[in-house]
Amino acid sequence: MEADCMNVVEMKNITMRFPGVLANDRVDFSVKKGEIHALVGENGAGKTTLMNVLYGLYQPVEGEIYINGERMIFSSALNAIQAGIGMVHQHFMLIPRLTIAENIVLGQEPSKNKLVLDRKKAAENVEKIFQQYKFKLDPWEKVRDISLGSKQKVEIAKALYRKADILILDEPTAVLTPQEIDELGLILKHLKEIGKSVIIITHKLKEVMAFSDRITVLRAGRVVETVQPRTRTRTASPMPWSDATSIWSAPEKK
Repeated sequence: MEADCMNVVEMKNITMRFPGVLANDRVDFSVKKGEIHALVGENGAGKTTLMNVLYGLYQPVEGEIYINGERMIFSSALNAIQAGIGMVHQHFMLIPRLTIAENIVLGQEPSKNKLVLDRKKAAENVEKIFQQYKFKLDPWEKVRDISLGSKQKVEIAKALYRKADILILDEPTAVLTPQEIDELGLILKHLKEIGKSVIIITHKLKEVMAFSDRITVLRAGRVVETVQPRTRTRTASPMPWSDATSIWSAPEKK
């Protein structure tokens, strides 16, 4: 079995069970290179569970995962990171007392004599990431002193520092101001332009229509359909996903 060569991610027949709950029921999901793909549905639809499977936090009961056409078995998030996958969780996993640079290099720190963190080198390495991806952040600033939008950028930079080509964002606009949402949109556009693939987990119609190239709708752990936005209309209020698909084009043929 081979994945479509256009797909950097191919998840086939993914089934994930918890006691008394079938969270994902034979789900097929794919992402193309240089694509922003929204994974949408109401709370409990199985969106985050599916992405936790892709990120190696859960091991599925059934199903197969292919990355760039190669079958992968992830027993941990480390395996997924090594395969070029990064995930920014809804609740940020940063250490407030450390600097931005120290948070980003954590676990892959440059050192002096293999013993002591080389803070200057860490800041230089992180500054290169910021320049490459057009992030306006100060590597020396403490994380406790920055905004939520900046913390999200730090999390994204942390994944990119680990050479992620596939980036998963879980409810990325939930804690952002309107200005920060616009800034996130510019970041996603740039990532797409340089060939990165982005998966957005969300239930907000506005960001789906503004950011996405394709949309996969989940309901009760199953894929309802995969569609393309018909328009880029900005609708401020969320819409129940059982009603939302009428504004999109017909499902893609699989």
